[in-house]
Amino acid sequence: MIRFTQFLDKKRSEGKKYYVYMTAGMTKFLRIYYGKVRDCLKEKGLWEQPLSEEVNPG
Repeated sequence: MIRFTQFLDKKRSEGKKYYVYMTAGMTKFLRIYYGKVRDCLKEKGLWEQPLSEEVNPG
């Protein structure tokens, strides 16, 4: 897996604007972080998928 800083350097070298590559980097970071938190919670039995009625009430 590419490290976060390597990902930013790659986007910067492609000529992306600062806001574009930072937004892409933060999105990548949050997806990785969310996945790790989800896996940790699943291991502890604390992860529950919301029911469809809870997601879109009413």
